[in-house]
Amino acid sequence: MKNLLNELPKKNLENQFGRSVSIFILVMILAFSLFLATFITMSLRNGMQSMEARMGADVIVMPRDSENEYEGALISGTPSNFYMEKEYMEQIAQVDSVEKYSPQVYVTSADASCCTAPIQIIGIDSATDFSVKPWLTQEVSGDLADDEVFAGKSILGEVGETIQVYDKNYTIKGKLSDTGLGFDESVFLNLEEAREIAEKAKEFGLVAEEANSDEYISNIMVDTVDSVKVSQAVADINRELAGTSVRAQSTSDMISMFSNQMSQTTKYILIIVILLWILSLVILFIVFSIMVRSRSDEWQAMKIIGASKKQLLNIVQKESTILSVSGAFAGVILAVVVALLFKQNIESAVELPILTPNLVVTLLIAG
Repeated sequence: MKNLLNELPKKNLENQFGRSVSIFILVMILAFSLFLATFITMSLRNGMQSMEARMGADVIVMPRDSENEYEGALISGTPSNFYMEKEYMEQIAQVDSVEKYSPQVYVTSADASCCTAPIQIIGIDSATDFSVKPWLTQEVSGDLADDEVFAGKSILGEVGETIQVYDKNYTIKGKLSDTGLGFDESVFLNLEEAREIAEKAKEFGLVAEEANSDEYISNIMVDTVDSVKVSQAVADINRELAGTSVRAQSTSDMISMFSNQMSQTTKYILIIVILLWILSLVILFIVFSIMVRSRSDEWQAMKIIGASKKQLLNIVQKESTILSVSGAFAGVILAVVVALLFKQNIESAVELPILTPNLVVTLLIAG
């Protein structure tokens, strides 16, 4: 009798296959939605914290009409190119509230052995750079040589290996840690090499005519004097640049904008999850109630052969546990696969940086 009662829950689920599958799917959807929503929300928060911690510069100076392009390159790694005259660095150097600055050049690559899609090439002055090097997984000495690059986390290849861009081989001098930003899909070269690549990119119509000129850059990363508020430094720089086609923007303002956007996004995600939870719980309650009531003849037969009320309740609990645990496990696995495979699509959809939690945190969420 005892062995029969132990085997009965499994046999019941097999005999009522359609009902079992329906409940399994409902539980899976519930677990999938909850885990995915929590995973995405935490990834968004990690991305924002990562951006805030390692933005590097206090202020960014860029062309007035290029902010959307820069945000796309920064957040999702969307290849972008925009340019302004290099002479603006001389004006910025005259501002007392500026401590240091470093130029960058953005170039779109249509051909790279490391990737299946166009990547963002960013030229940096490695002698003055202070916004990219903090992301490196290990310290490097010396400036970037003409045949060396820093590679983002998503770029295939490790330190010491080579990648090919426009038929030229480059040695990876350093790898960036996972940023959750567009840096993950970017390759960094020195300014001279970036301009050479820009010359080749012009043949594909990927960059503007001035891209390879020594007189043009894409933006200027600025670090301000500690004793001066960043907002004051921005005002000082914009006063110096008044009447020009470029302007300064504090990275904190940019982060604040993304934070507000993230709050709205997570609010919508939370509402959807709550609705799914309510709907799923109501459906599960109805299904389990119908399942128990529809089996009254079965319960009567079990009582006749000596099963107690407690044993019958134990059978129902075991069936529910099997379906709930297996459905939840399947839902979590599916959510992890979807989150990792479609990370870039999710990032593009929400237009915010995403930095996925590590394995330990992921397992805690699943628990």
